[in-house]
Amino acid sequence: MYAIVFNVVSLLPNSYFIGYDGGVHYLPYSSDAGTPGTSLYALCNINSNGGINYDGYYDGIRGIHFGSEWDALTTINCNNFCANLFRSSPMISITEINFPSNINYIFGNNFCANMFNGSTLLTSLPDGFSLPQTITRVGDFFASGMFVGCTSLTSLPDGFNLPQAVMSVGYGFCRRMFDTCTSLTYLPTGFNMPQNLQSIDAYFCYGLFTVCLNLASLPYGFDLPSSWYSIGNYFCYGLFMYCHNLNYGNEATNTYINIPLNSGSSSLFVYEMFLDAFKLLGDGGFPVTPIQGNSYSIARN
Repeated sequence: MYAIVFNVVSLLPNSYFIGYDGGVHYLPYSSDAGTPGTSLYALCNINSNGGINYDGYYDGIRGIHFGSEWDALTTINCNNFCANLFRSSPMISITEINFPSNINYIFGNNFCANMFNGSTLLTSLPDGFSLPQTITRVGDFFASGMFVGCTSLTSLPDGFNLPQAVMSVGYGFCRRMFDTCTSLTYLPTGFNMPQNLQSIDAYFCYGLFTVCLNLASLPYGFDLPSSWYSIGNYFCYGLFMYCHNLNYGNEATNTYINIPLNSGSSSLFVYEMFLDAFKLLGDGGFPVTPIQGNSYSIARN
């Protein structure tokens, strides 16, 4: 007697989202993402609760994949492209996330603002997940509030980073990005602020790590941008506010964060940057050393 074996090949669509039940649904490419006033919600019928309405029924979302057809998208003019996509997600982990790979300009606002906001059960993100690295210009609130309240998130994938090629950013670029990530203990090697910035609007990294109670150190090489010619108010206001466990570095190994205070600095440039960051402030001292007359250094691990 012979057994008949059928090889079943599962063909995924090139672009898709993964529903809460694990179902795979087609994610159609639309060049309308380059049209002002459009959003991914409108293009792909994704609702504001972080789920997708597919053929008329609500389906929670576990992952999203932008296939090669989305590589044609180099400019995004719409607002809220991936904003709120996994907001208040009930998932412990996300199956898959990526972004279109050739984005150069984002003229719309809120690109991935509040993307995981309030996902209190989320503990991890997929390997390889990062923000697009080809971007050179972004609008307002690019990654503002992206992980706010992700209280179970302990780490980020290796290679996760802010866009390092960006030169011009709008209001609130990464404002409160990790606010109240109380379980986050470290950041990936190489994580850094963009170092080629020329034009920075207000509230650039306002409250970036506020209430990251267990963040103990920053990656070697982490620094604030210093090459800008235009900068708005509240540049790094409250950057490490309430980071109770953040330690500062060692002068002998030259592990310092530079805080440029040149003539272009605006009001409240670094105000309350270290408010209530107990270990960083030690016994009440402020670990700052002036260098080159117009900038300051703050130690890091």
